[in-house]
This record gives sequence, C-alpha cells and structure tokens, in this order.
Amino acid sequence: DSFDSTGRVEVVDGTLDFSGNDVKVGTRGTAFFTVGTNGLVKAKDMTLKNSVETVVRFTAGEAGFGTVALSGKLSVDPGVELVVDCGGVKPSARTLFAFGSLEGTFDDVSFVNVPPAASPRLVVSEDKVRVTGFSGSVLIVR
Repeated sequence: DSFDSTGRVEVVDGTLDFSGNDVKVGTRGTAFFTVGTNGLVKAKDMTLKNSVETVVRFTAGEAGFGTVALSGKLSVDPGVELVVDCGGVKPSARTLFAFGSLEGTFDDVSFVNVPPAASPRLVVSEDKVRVTGFSGSVLIVR
C-alpha cells in the first residue's frame, strides 16, 4: 500500500453529517482534520490512524469550540496529534469529542494561544473528551 496522499478537512460554522457511517482519518497518508467554532461532525464511528502524520485540531472562536459527535466508537492510534487552539475561548469546560466508547488515547496534545490565567488540560471520561481550565481570573495591578 502507498501512503503518499495528503488530505485536509475543515468544518467551521456548519455540520458535516455522516450519521450512521464510519469516518476514517489518516488511513492512507497525511491528514489534517480541523473542527472550528460552531463546527459539528456527526458519525457512527471515527478512526484516527497515524499511517504517516495525522493532526486533529480544534480551534475556538467567538462561539467556543466545535464538536465531533459519535454514536459509536472513537479509535485513536498512538502518535495522532491533537492541537487545541484556545484563542477566543470563554471560561468553562468544552467538549471536543462525544462518543459511545473509546479505544486508545491522545498521547500527543498541545495547547496554543492560551489566554492569560488559563491552565487548559484534556479530560477524558467514558463518553467524552473535553478541555477544562479556563476559569482563571486576571488581576491587573497598577
């Protein structure tokens, strides 16, 4: 098999609806999968493979983060990179993935454009992956 293809998908202010179907990202090469503000991706199962390089990016905007909503399983290969762009995020927890079950985990996570006084962290539970740590306060002393 040849793994020389490159794919890019970006969902912002809209829905990519694969309900009842499986989505596979990064199975044949390099993949960049971005979910921006107000973006919603719906599917049954999602497989994030790392055959060459796979980067999943969530970018916050005025309305916060978008979400990948799965009725079934999220499968994550080792080495899949998760980038969380926190620019524009408002305080509170944010769900990135919602799913029925999880296989694997994100072992390569980076946070960029982190607001002052925020300490974001990834929280994985039995049915979701979310980002917390945006409830800090900023004290300006003059």
